[in-house]
Amino acid sequence: MTTYRGQAETDIAAADVSRLAEELTVCLVHAHLIESDVHTKVYHGVWQNRDVVLRQYNHVGLIHSLCQTLAGSQAHRAWTASHRLLNLRIRTARPVAYIEQRRGPLLWQSWSVMELVDRPSWGEVLCDESVPEGCKRRLIQQTVRLVDRLAARGISCRQIKRADVLCDAKRIMLANPENVTIHRFGCLPWLWRAGDITRFLCDAGLERERGLPEPMFLEVRRAGGRLWVSRDLQNRELEEVFWGGSPALGRQFELQPVQSSVASCVCRFQATVNSVPTTIYLKEYLDRSIWDLLKHMLRPSRAVRAMRASQMLSRHRFQTPQVVAVGNLRHNAADSKSSTHRLRTSRCFMATCEVADAVPIHTYLMPVPGEPAPCTLRERRELLRQFGLTVGRMHREGIAHGDLRSGNVLVCRREHRWEFFLIDNERTREYRYLSHRLRRKNLVQVNLLPWGISNTDRLRFFLPYLLVNPSVRPRRRQYARKIMAITRKRLLSLKKRGRLDHAIRVAGSGREAHPRDECASTGDSRSADSR
Repeated sequence: MTTYRGQAETDIAAADVSRLAEELTVCLVHAHLIESDVHTKVYHGVWQNRDVVLRQYNHVGLIHSLCQTLAGSQAHRAWTASHRLLNLRIRTARPVAYIEQRRGPLLWQSWSVMELVDRPSWGEVLCDESVPEGCKRRLIQQTVRLVDRLAARGISCRQIKRADVLCDAKRIMLANPENVTIHRFGCLPWLWRAGDITRFLCDAGLERERGLPEPMFLEVRRAGGRLWVSRDLQNRELEEVFWGGSPALGRQFELQPVQSSVASCVCRFQATVNSVPTTIYLKEYLDRSIWDLLKHMLRPSRAVRAMRASQMLSRHRFQTPQVVAVGNLRHNAADSKSSTHRLRTSRCFMATCEVADAVPIHTYLMPVPGEPAPCTLRERRELLRQFGLTVGRMHREGIAHGDLRSGNVLVCRREHRWEFFLIDNERTREYRYLSHRLRRKNLVQVNLLPWGISNTDRLRFFLPYLLVNPSVRPRRRQYARKIMAITRKRLLSLKKRGRLDHAIRVAGSGREAHPRDECASTGDSRSADSR
């Protein structure tokens, strides 16, 4: 025996449910099919003299009908969730009616009727180039606030599709609340809230970059050590020069020293790679103490760790300079007569290609007084926002940079978008769980700019960072206070030691360098971080 149950709005609630089901069946004959799958069909039609969206839920088989009978129909869940959201003053498409068809005790078919909202979906607006970037940012912030409001009221949107969120240039609303889950225990939505936000942000342009190809290296072993050469950037002549060490480089190329820290020596030179003249930066890692010699017996050298970190960053869609070669070579005592080098039994280096038109990020954030600004105010603000998204995405992937000072981040503008390149990666690591201490450490390093940055600019960086790190949002005020307190303490310490001006001059080295840290312009100059 077939029976009908359901509920409708006040103005049509008095009508017989069976008659409403007959009218709905006639409406579906003339309606336009929008979407269809095994269990659900979505129509656009006219019912009760109004434009509506009709969803027909078909039950496939006896077991499926039994499960729906015990759990309740999807149409009834959509009706209940819609009224719950409207009572909470959350913008939702207005429900018109729902009808259930039963065959005996089993629920066999159901229909949900919602008012038609003629607006584009959330993803379509964010992909529309004609919509200003400011409007897109406001829509993203509204989405994050919406997820927060739902979680605070015991509601999660784990099953909501991005196509079910409609928006215009100003506001967003839910078109199909059937997939909203109302929990009895209010703590559950807070556990899933970070995943809900991340899923929405995948359509916000924050995840559009494709995975970068992981650099591949060819390992060459000889009696003098090991050399890793990039498969894409091979040059036999240059490879032989690397085996010869610094004297061979000095004889073959004109080395130009680059300012670096006390723990490394950097130079650059011109070479031909793949038949193209290329500027190569060579960084040789120096032993800082006797402990470095012991460490290298237990773990890979700093050059090898930097190479592996570059591969790991490429897998996670972060950009680094192209690595030409990495070497672990046994030290020849004839190369140098200094007592420091006599202690060394090996030398390690990494050579990378220069990134065209890339400069350290502090060039834009700390303009020189009295000189023309390197970019407009709007471009500078967009730089801060995109940098915040990049650092936030890195932390969300569980990656902590070893030294995220402004000199270790190169930036260039291409196709109306800022691109960031991370260097000095020998201490960059990927963690299964990124601790708050490592997060704060990187954020303090980013903020170590003594002038040129206002508190509003720091917020322009921090708010996009929070967008892709929703787990930090509940303690964002504590984070901000802690980071600013540590930053002020670090800057005051540098000022007291009289090293603030010097730290600004050598910001590109990534560490506090000593005035004596200069590479000789002879063949003994060794070298560096790639640009």
